[in-house]
Formats: sequence, structure tokens, C-alpha cells
Amino acid sequence: MTFRDRLSRIATDRNAILLALLGGLVYAVLAVIIAHNTPTLLDEGAYLTKGYWYVSGQYEMYGDYGPWDNQMPLAFLIPGAVQVWVAAGLRSARYFNVLLSLLLLGGVWLGAKRLSNPWWAAFAVWTLALNPITIQSYIYAATQILGALLLAWALAFAFDPERRFAQLAASVVLLALLVMTRITLIHVPLFFMIYFLWRDGLRTALKLAFIAGVVFITLNLLYWPGILDMWVRFLPITKVAPAAAQFEPPRGAENFWLVEADAISRLASFWYGVRFTFLPVLAILFGLFMLFARRLDPKSWQFKTAAVFYPMLLVLFWIHADASVSGTYCVFCFQGYLAFFAFLGVMLFAMLMHTGAAWRAGWPRVAFGWAAALSAVALLTGWGFATRAFWIDKVLSPLNVQRVFMVLRLPTASGFQRAFFWARDTYGLTDKTTLDFLMPFARQYGPAVIGLLIALALLALVALVRWGLARRGLAPRPYGQALMAALFGFALVLSPTPLMGLDYPVQRCGDVLAAQEEIGAGLRALVPEGALVFWGGFKSAAPLLYILDWAETYPSQVNGSYSFRLAGDDEELERYGFWSPTLRDRWLENADILLLTRTNNKIDAIPDHWQLIGQLPAQDACGSEGPLLVYANLSRP
Repeated sequence: MTFRDRLSRIATDRNAILLALLGGLVYAVLAVIIAHNTPTLLDEGAYLTKGYWYVSGQYEMYGDYGPWDNQMPLAFLIPGAVQVWVAAGLRSARYFNVLLSLLLLGGVWLGAKRLSNPWWAAFAVWTLALNPITIQSYIYAATQILGALLLAWALAFAFDPERRFAQLAASVVLLALLVMTRITLIHVPLFFMIYFLWRDGLRTALKLAFIAGVVFITLNLLYWPGILDMWVRFLPITKVAPAAAQFEPPRGAENFWLVEADAISRLASFWYGVRFTFLPVLAILFGLFMLFARRLDPKSWQFKTAAVFYPMLLVLFWIHADASVSGTYCVFCFQGYLAFFAFLGVMLFAMLMHTGAAWRAGWPRVAFGWAAALSAVALLTGWGFATRAFWIDKVLSPLNVQRVFMVLRLPTASGFQRAFFWARDTYGLTDKTTLDFLMPFARQYGPAVIGLLIALALLALVALVRWGLARRGLAPRPYGQALMAALFGFALVLSPTPLMGLDYPVQRCGDVLAAQEEIGAGLRALVPEGALVFWGGFKSAAPLLYILDWAETYPSQVNGSYSFRLAGDDEELERYGFWSPTLRDRWLENADILLLTRTNNKIDAIPDHWQLIGQLPAQDACGSEGPLLVYANLSRP
């Protein structure tokens, strides 16, 4: 029996499904672990708290004098329903997201299978299972998991090989829900409609557009006209209807939260996103290359699928890079934004690899090889730059560099040593800071140089292996294809797992869920029923979840610094969901209870009439905010 025969006996659809299920099991285990040991973020606490208020009827969404409605309705209503119907607290929210994550895997698997085969579908599942950073993005009770889940199943239904109208209709309904969850994904339905028009014809596309429009308009009417708060910020509505200007943010509301980041930090944000989504980024790049390097029939459904959805990916990539890397709101959110849609790159890559289209010879093959080589250099150099935290802390510290010089015992007369001491004397450095003049370069660019050297080594290794195979009389794959396979192998090995993740940025901060519940029990004991609470925490307002049915709080505070404004009319700010220094001072006087952390919400000094009545644990074992201090207002009856 030949090797090919043995391989065909193993490579059955049943084994591929088992491999995918194993990937799902690995994902589930990691998701539960991450759900327990990852600290909560400000957005997570805000979504859950506001969702609870809206579902329970305490506040009206997009109404006056409520919380700041900075997202579309489903972003709040879905996690809020879990809080009201299951249990209020972080545990129910994160366990629910674990379930949604597994449903997401199912959508990715089905979509990839319909585009290719069960083996490539299993590959798509494992690209998610091997990436704890992306899993963490989905575990937070924010919009990443909701947006990704809706998009994955919209794609799976759209890729139905039998093109059953019911599944296509389900796809466009999910697209309407997608926009009602995350407004920044508004471009996605446009590309789907182009796809349906091109693939299925005008009549089918019009029917689907009508269904999507009815669902979308109906959902907007449920929150009309308040939902214009969202639309006026993303579309030029006021130019057509000047009356809509009343829904714009208050004039003169000067932002407190404006991130000032230098070019190096913004570059780092971009490459962190690429590094922690390395496999999907590779899939997007090489899928684009294959569109030109393989003989796809322009009339085939594969070509139509690639020609529509690759531009959609690039648009989404650009929009979210611009919003994070180039913005002032959340510079280091790029990786989290990629979690919304990056898996589609893997699905399309699987389709193009599975297609029977032949590879082009001549200049397309040469161009593919050059594109692969340049991509390897760029991506691995950027990958190295994105690992700078590891190299700075563990390898390139001044102490370690000093040790290298001591071990090498360079002779005093060497030219290198003379240049070294000349630089030290020229810049007036002390013995303690002898190497400080080297560190800026080493810290910023040294890791990138390491990545470049790895890239050059990989290029040489692939060439050497091909040469060796040719010497043995074997016919090696073209250089570009061989390098593509090597890059994917490199990406699999260096996925951001504990194995080879270097700095492995998934935080492990003890049992966060248990810590939150301990805080909640303490608050129930210390906060009187019906009390008015001033939230003085800097990060997540998740502790408030345990007393939302017990006490009241100022709704603008759950977004912390993001909703804090340095100037503006207080009446208008409070009506819109913002707060200010004067509102802070007024609320601080009127509140019954003050909850305060070391990194607090703009409180410089605690007035004398506040008395400390209890100290609760930090929200996580990493303790970035310190313990939660509970104060009572002695001036209140």
C-alpha cells in the first residue's frame, strides 16, 4: 500500500469532523479558564450595567438623563437580558459568552465547510482554538462576540451550496441584527447585497434587500427618534435634515479622554494586532495573491465570492485600523477590532486552497514568489517588533547586556571597546548608565531586527530545502508556494499560546469571578437599601451589578473617563449621559455611599464628612486598582 493510499484511508470526512470537535473542546477549555482569570474592563462593566437597566426598565434607551448610549441597542439588550433573566453578575455574562463562542465556532466551521471541505473547516476551527488572545476578546461581555457570531452565521447561510431562499433570508436578517449591534459594521450588508446580486440575480437580491430593510427599519422605529443619537455621529444626516442636530452631542463638551500616543506606540498597536491575529492576516494576504496566481474561472462562484468578500475584508481592516491606530479614543484596540471579522480571511483562504484551479506559470508564478518573500520579510519584521515587551524585559535589559560584555571579556584594546568607552565619555554617562545610550535603539528597533533576521533565515531555509529536493531528483513546489506553507507552519508554532507566545499577554489574575462575587456580597452588607451610590472606580463598574436591584447610582459614571467632559453646559451634559467636574462635586455631596479605588474617577480629595466604613478586595489578584473602599456620607440623614 502506497503512502497516498494510507493517507486517503485516514483523510476521511469523519476524521476531519472529529478533529474539528477536538478543536472545539480545546477552545471550550481555554474559554472557561480565560473567563475565570481575566480582569474585567470598563466596557464590559458598562455594557452589563446599562443592559440591566434597559431590560429591567429602570432607564429608557436613548432617553434623557440616563447613561451614555454609545452603541446600538442589541449591544446592551442581549447581555442585559442575561443579567435580568439568569443572574446579575460577571459569571453569568461570561459563561453566556462561552456558549456564544462555541456557536461562533459552529458558524465558522459550517461556512468554511461549504466553501471547501471538512478538513479545511477543521483548520478554520483550530486557528481560533490556538489563539487565546482572540478567545479573550470573545469572552468579554462586549460586542466582539455578538458581532462575530452574527457575521459568521450570516456568511454560513449565504454560502449555502443549494442557495435555498430561506437560508439566504436568514443571512440578511442576521445582517440587519449585526448593524443593530455594531454600527461600525454598517458596510457589511452592502457587500452581501452585491454578492447576492452578482451570484443569484436581480430578483433574488431585491427580495433579500426588502427583507433586510423591513427588519432593519422596524428595529430602528422601536427606538425612534432617540436612536438618531447614534446615526448623526456616523452619517451626514444633519445636512439633509437640520432638525436632527438636536441629537448631536452637546456643543462645547470638551473631551477628557483623548489618548496622545507617539508614532512608535501607534505602530506597536498595529503590529500587536497583526501578531495576535497572525494566521488570519496571512490567510488574507495569500488569498489575495492567489486570486492572481491561480486560474479561477471569472464565472465561478468561488471567484465571485473572493471578488466581493476580500474587498469587504480590506475595507473593514482599514476602517478599524483608522479608528484605533490613528485615533484618540482607544489606540490599542486594533487586535480586539480584528476579532469581529478576521476569521473570514481563513474561510476564504480555505476556499482558494481547495479549488481545483491550476496555478499560473510564467510571470504570475514569479510575482507570487516575490510577493510571498516580501510579505515574509514585512510580517516577520513586524512580528518581531510586536514582541518588544518580551525582548525589553527579558533580553535587552541593561543588566543582561552588561552580563554579555562580561562573559565575552572583550579586550580593552579592541576597536569595539574603544568606541564603546568613547561614546560613554562623550555623553557623560556614569558607570551605572554606561549602556543607556544604546537602549533606545535596542528597545524600539532591536526586536524588529530580530524578526528581520528570522525572516531572512526562513527565506534561506526554504531555498535550501528546495535545492536539496532537486538534488535528490524530486520536483519541489515553486518557491512562492513552499514559502507560503513555511509561513503558515511558522504561524501555527508561534501562535500566542503559552508554548511559544513569548510575553503571552492573556492576563492571569486569579479567579476574577469569585473575587467579583465576594465584592458583591460585601456591598450588599455595607450599602443600605435604597442608597444613592457614587461610583469612584476607574475601570469596570462590574461590582455595581450586585446592587443594581438594591441601590441607585449616577448612570453617567459607568463609562468612567470616556463620558467625562471637562467643559460644557451641565444640564445638557447630564441629559445626554455625560458628566463633568461640577456634576461630580454636586453628586459627591448628595450621594449616600462612595465607592472608591486607588485609581479613581476624578476625585482629588475626600471631603471630611465621608467616613470609611469598609474595605473590600480588589477586583482581581493583579490588583491594578487596589481594594474597593466604601465610605458613608455623614452629612446625609
